[in-house]
Amino acid sequence: MCGQLRYCLAYEYETYQDALQAMPKLKGIVLPRGVRKVVDLVSLSIYGDDDLYFKHFLVPGEKHLSGREDCLPINFSKLQVRKNGSSWELLDDRQIIDSFPNSAEAQRAMSIISYYRMNQVCFVGRPNPSMTYYLASGTSPQGPFSGEDCLPIDPTRVEMKWTEGGWKIVDGRYTTMDFGDEGLECVAALRVIKRYNFTSRCFVGRPNPSMVYFRR
Repeated sequence: MCGQLRYCLAYEYETYQDALQAMPKLKGIVLPRGVRKVVDLVSLSIYGDDDLYFKHFLVPGEKHLSGREDCLPINFSKLQVRKNGSSWELLDDRQIIDSFPNSAEAQRAMSIISYYRMNQVCFVGRPNPSMTYYLASGTSPQGPFSGEDCLPIDPTRVEMKWTEGGWKIVDGRYTTMDFGDEGLECVAALRVIKRYNFTSRCFVGRPNPSMVYFRR
């Protein structure tokens, strides 16, 4: 193993430790191509007769956070909503934060960001993020906010599992988030939930939410 690769693996040690916790035991497991048998687990690698795990855990992917967060600043004191064609944009004095299908959802999102004083929006897996979350001065927003639409999360119980053809974050019997085949993004999202001790996943505009945020 080359020195450069050893350096990368050492730098990403915590992420791979999380990944190892989610890997299967030494027994038969169900994967997209049928039942496969894991014959050994060695350090950061998993050996079996299916290459699915090699794709997501042996080689770091481009979307792997490596313990670093991908965040943009928000000036919550300068928020405004404006119409742009058929959509409504939420922006501050520097950038467009997000777009919404109607004025009501855009106004609701602006109220939420202002109430919690959210000054960062962060992503897992851009340019098409599988998880978006907001922070208030580097910490989890703390609620509740009147009229919120939220589902509970137990950060002490959530775990990563391969089930029903995809990587999911599950809380007991319930699926909290679905990442499809993006195993590394699932690892990163799980670390975020535990790091900030998120206890609620909240929505604006379900069943097809235009904004999703997490809080304590």
